[in-house]
Amino acid sequence: MIYENLGVRLIRLKREYLELVRYWRNHPSITPFMENNEPITYEDQLKWFEKVNTFDNLFFVAEYNNQSIGLISGKGFNKERTTGEGGIFIWEKTLLNSLIPIKLAIALLDLTFIYCNFQQIYAHILSSNKRGIQFNKLLGYELEPNQENLSNQLYKLTKKMYLRKRPMLLRGLKSLHIEPKLIFSQEDIHSGYKQHFERHFLAEMVLLEFPKLIVI
Repeated sequence: MIYENLGVRLIRLKREYLELVRYWRNHPSITPFMENNEPITYEDQLKWFEKVNTFDNLFFVAEYNNQSIGLISGKGFNKERTTGEGGIFIWEKTLLNSLIPIKLAIALLDLTFIYCNFQQIYAHILSSNKRGIQFNKLLGYELEPNQENLSNQLYKLTKKMYLRKRPMLLRGLKSLHIEPKLIFSQEDIHSGYKQHFERHFLAEMVLLEFPKLIVI
């Protein structure tokens, strides 16, 4: 499955991306922001992939200008698929101070709250990750109670808060072309993944003020 919006692409994680993800997960620019910063072996990565590669986990490689720039995860969904936990890391340092992280965040949160109708999502952020905290607060994340003295803190973003923040985030973009697409492969259809995603994740109705999601 591929999700496209605002000039970025999210490609469902496949085995062919594992070494790329492992390289950056072990990179000194990334490990300080991870709760577990021990080096990950190829065997560790393969075991992890076999564990998370299910219909009910959403792991994506993010692309911009045909270049892989980061990893996005969604997991821990409740039964109704209205609450889950997300995670993201961008390894392409040249883009960190650009508008691309904002575009990526809007694209991802539109999929989450508008097209999949989630009501709230959570994220764990290390208290030492000041850039990550600042960025997530910009999106509307708020620190949960009793987290001040923890090193790995829990933040929550509600659909209501995101919809309040979204117009401001969009105004910050220099160019805007919203044409969201979900593209499923023949493999997705044959495996039943497309049917599962449409049944359990996609919202039945989307408010008229938002762009229609094209499903191919």
